[in-house]
Amino acid sequence: AALILDRLAPVPDSLPVILLGDFNADAGANVVHDRLTAPGAFTDSWTAAGNADTLGTFHGFGGIAAASGRRRID
Repeated sequence: AALILDRLAPVPDSLPVILLGDFNADAGANVVHDRLTAPGAFTDSWTAAGNADTLGTFHGFGGIAAASGRRRID
Protein backbone atom coordinates (compact mmCIF):
# COMPACT_ATOMS: atom_id res chain seq x y z
CA ALA A 1 0.00 0.00 0.00
CA ALA A 2 2.79 2.41 0.86
CA LEU A 3 4.56 1.77 -2.45
CA ILE A 4 1.36 2.38 -4.43
CA LEU A 5 0.64 5.62 -2.61
CA ASP A 6 4.26 6.77 -2.94
CA ARG A 7 4.32 6.09 -6.69
CA LEU A 8 1.07 7.99 -7.18
CA ALA A 9 2.08 11.00 -5.06
CA PRO A 10 3.44 12.97 -8.07
CA VAL A 11 0.23 12.46 -10.07
CA PRO A 12 -1.87 15.66 -10.03
CA ASP A 13 -5.15 15.43 -8.11
CA SER A 14 -6.94 16.58 -11.25
CA LEU A 15 -6.17 13.26 -12.98
CA PRO A 16 -8.40 10.28 -12.21
CA VAL A 17 -6.68 7.14 -10.92
CA ILE A 18 -8.40 3.76 -10.66
CA LEU A 19 -6.72 1.02 -8.64
CA LEU A 20 -7.67 -2.57 -9.37
CA GLY A 21 -6.20 -5.66 -7.85
CA ASP A 22 -6.74 -9.06 -6.34
CA PHE A 23 -5.64 -8.23 -2.82
CA ASN A 24 -7.38 -11.16 -1.08
CA ALA A 25 -7.72 -8.98 1.98
CA ASP A 26 -10.80 -8.39 4.13
CA ALA A 27 -12.17 -4.96 3.37
CA GLY A 28 -12.23 -2.83 6.50
CA ALA A 29 -10.27 -5.36 8.54
CA ASN A 30 -6.88 -5.23 6.87
CA VAL A 31 -4.09 -2.68 7.15
CA VAL A 32 -3.60 -2.56 3.35
CA HIS A 33 -7.28 -1.81 2.70
CA ASP A 34 -7.35 0.69 5.55
CA ARG A 35 -4.30 2.54 4.26
CA LEU A 36 -5.48 2.63 0.65
CA THR A 37 -8.91 3.96 1.66
CA ALA A 38 -7.71 6.43 4.29
CA PRO A 39 -8.72 10.09 3.87
CA GLY A 40 -6.82 11.58 0.95
CA ALA A 41 -6.21 8.20 -0.69
CA PHE A 42 -8.64 6.07 -2.70
CA THR A 43 -12.40 5.77 -2.35
CA ASP A 44 -13.81 2.28 -1.83
CA SER A 45 -16.27 2.04 -4.72
CA TRP A 46 -18.30 -0.70 -2.99
CA THR A 47 -19.28 1.49 -0.06
CA ALA A 48 -19.38 4.69 -2.16
CA ALA A 49 -22.07 3.02 -4.28
CA GLY A 50 -24.15 2.54 -1.14
CA ASN A 51 -23.54 -1.18 -0.68
CA ALA A 52 -23.47 -2.55 2.85
CA ASP A 53 -20.73 -4.84 4.08
CA THR A 54 -23.27 -7.51 4.99
CA LEU A 55 -22.91 -9.40 1.71
CA GLY A 56 -19.59 -11.09 1.18
CA THR A 57 -17.89 -11.24 -2.18
CA PHE A 58 -16.88 -14.90 -1.80
CA HIS A 59 -19.69 -17.41 -1.91
CA GLY A 60 -18.00 -20.64 -2.99
CA PHE A 61 -20.44 -20.89 -5.92
CA GLY A 62 -23.33 -21.03 -3.44
CA GLY A 63 -25.00 -17.82 -4.61
CA ILE A 64 -26.29 -14.91 -2.57
CA ALA A 65 -27.46 -17.07 0.32
CA ALA A 66 -23.91 -18.38 0.81
CA ALA A 67 -22.48 -14.85 0.68
CA SER A 68 -24.84 -13.36 3.27
CA GLY A 69 -23.09 -12.47 6.49
CA ARG A 70 -19.62 -13.16 5.09
CA ARG A 71 -16.83 -10.64 4.84
CA ARG A 72 -16.07 -8.78 1.67
CA ILE A 73 -12.59 -9.31 0.23
CA ASP A 74 -10.69 -7.05 -2.14
